[in-house]
This record gives sequence, C-alpha cells and structure tokens, in this order.
Amino acid sequence: MFGGRYKVANDDRVSMIVGLGNPGPKYEDTRHNAGFMAVDRLRRTAGQTVRERHRYSSEIFHWRYGGRSMVILKPMTFMNLSGPAVAKAARVYKVRPENILVVYDCLDLPLGRLRFRLAGSSGGHKGMESVTASLGTRSIPRLRIGIDRRTEDSTADYVLSKWRQEERGLLEAVLDQVSEAVLAALRQGVEAAMNKYNSKMVNTESSD
Repeated sequence: MFGGRYKVANDDRVSMIVGLGNPGPKYEDTRHNAGFMAVDRLRRTAGQTVRERHRYSSEIFHWRYGGRSMVILKPMTFMNLSGPAVAKAARVYKVRPENILVVYDCLDLPLGRLRFRLAGSSGGHKGMESVTASLGTRSIPRLRIGIDRRTEDSTADYVLSKWRQEERGLLEAVLDQVSEAVLAALRQGVEAAMNKYNSKMVNTESSD
C-alpha cells in the first residue's frame, strides 16, 4: 500500500497537506511552528500514517482517509525555504497546487481563530511566499492559525518565542480544531470548511 509505488488520490480534492515550520529542537514549541504542531496533531488523531523520513527534503507521511491515499508533508528546509521541498513532492506525487492544503501560523489573527482561503497572497508570511513562488501560483488553499501579535516584541523575536503557560489550554483546543477543520475540508471540500470554521472562535470550553 505504501512505499516506492505509493500514489496519492488523483481527483479534484485535497490530496497533500503541508505543515510549515522550522526543524530542530531549537524551534520546537514556538509560535512559528504552529503548522508543524497542527499536522503532528492531525497524524495522532486521524488514523494510521506511515513515515518516510527525509525524502525530497521533507518528512513525509503516507495516509489513507475515507478510502483515499494522501500525503502529509513537513519541509525540513527551514521556513523561508519551504517552497522547493513542497514543489518537489508535488511533482513526484503529481499533485496540482489547487489540491495542496498548506497549514501555517498567522500574526494577524488572534489565538483561537482559524482562517481558510482558497488562494491569495502570502500576507507577508515568508514560508507561504516561498511556496507560492516555487509552485508558480497563488491558487493554493491554505489554513492559517492565529498566533496573536504582541507589539512589545519584534516580529522575529515574537514568532520564534515559546508559547506562554497561560496560552496552553487554548493552544490545545486550537490544535484539536485544526484537525477537525482539515478533516472537514477533506470530506466536504475547502470551501465548505471555510464557511464553517472561518467565523468560529475556538475556546477552552468547547471546539464545536
């Protein structure tokens, strides 16, 4: 089922999910790694995945969901150089840009808010900017995870800072809702998931 002959679903739905972040212990548990954290939570909660370590400058996980074969990708090239790894995997697995869902952090959304988009600019996010440049299109579905923006910190220091203890409960609820939202996008399409989740605010009482 998996391995060298593995083929992803070739239809009009999402078949590759990409989490953006920075590799290595130094960057674990930082705000800029929300994309990595989200796809790791998805793998733990959504069923069996089979790992292929460090192929195409990425960690790749083969996954079956709803009878379809898909790929979960974590580029290991550092955030600002994510694009070539995503483009390489897309070529190998023959996945069109419109069938890739990129998950990453967003300074312009509060913690607790998720935002799907079907296309658009990077909004200044260097990882997403690299992905759109390497794939040659802005028509790439994405799911942004709010990480807040604290004005007292420089942007670089803030996004590379660790999550605060008082944020942990809400962060856990957010990661659970990201998994729920991605699964909804796979079942019903990104546009339907957008209509459901873009207007919701996650809280620690309930992710419904």
